[in-house]
Amino acid sequence: MDTCASVAGHAVPGVSQTRVLVISCRIAPTDELAGGVLLGSEPWCCGSAAGTAMEPTTSPADGTCRGSRSWINRPSSPDWCSARLWLFSDTMLAGEQWVNNCIVVEDIESGELRTVLGGTPSEPDALVSPLNKVGPDGLSRWLWAGHGVAVDDADLPADQRRVWAWFNDYQATVPDEEKGEWDFAWVRPILVELSLPDLRVLSRNPIDDGTGVQWGASVHRDGDELLVYGVADEGADKHLLLAMTSATQPGGPWRYRTTDGWSTRAGDMVRLLTGVGNEISVLRMPSPDDGWLVITSDTRQEFGTWPIVVYGPTIRLGHSRDRR
Repeated sequence: MDTCASVAGHAVPGVSQTRVLVISCRIAPTDELAGGVLLGSEPWCCGSAAGTAMEPTTSPADGTCRGSRSWINRPSSPDWCSARLWLFSDTMLAGEQWVNNCIVVEDIESGELRTVLGGTPSEPDALVSPLNKVGPDGLSRWLWAGHGVAVDDADLPADQRRVWAWFNDYQATVPDEEKGEWDFAWVRPILVELSLPDLRVLSRNPIDDGTGVQWGASVHRDGDELLVYGVADEGADKHLLLAMTSATQPGGPWRYRTTDGWSTRAGDMVRLLTGVGNEISVLRMPSPDDGWLVITSDTRQEFGTWPIVVYGPTIRLGHSRDRR
């Protein structure tokens, strides 16, 4: 099913897998960004999770991307600009060179876009690389982006302001020279810590909790706590789960949603929904009393025909099964 998304004020065609999630952050001016290479200053082409390219307005760094997230800030410092960050996975740069992830910084006032990568200007690389690009089996590994949150409260010291982003660690299942489009497998989620306002990758923390859950499908801050939604992908069956952790130290202890509350034991958590997609949107209703909405694909249908469905409204930390 075709859809349409708005990027920097321009309507662009896409597919139903494409979505935008908005959270808060502040970003440094161009000359202070330290994530790596900066490419382009105008809108460029990006695609959906299905790999379908969108048409750019102009494209000094033409390409297609896989997946997208974004967040937006209310500025509180005249030294920083209000910005929206877009997290992309597979991205094709000029010269048909691919990187597995990057961040695009959108200046809200001017609409200017800047692509932040790792590597060097002559040899750009993904902004966030896996701990090891080759696994113990000799097969290649890479990271694709999930969701994230910016924690930049005005009362936080500048050196404690962070972007916390979830990435998924993937590995090839055959040698690169034999690899086809679907010859890869999910390994584990990675919690990535980036500094604000300069987007330095400070740490990459594997989440090896034994649950097999792809955490970071959606992330929402609720006061001092962080709600982290994940998907347990069992092939034909995909289930939505929920955990809670500290908003400022999400690498600390987690609690898991149970039938009647929360538990520190991952084995106690319950499945909130079945038949979801690997990527979801969880949205708060305008009034806190109205609960939450979950937007996802209905993967109980035949592959390739998955409709987009909305579940809700939901209670604050659990989900009803009212599908619309």
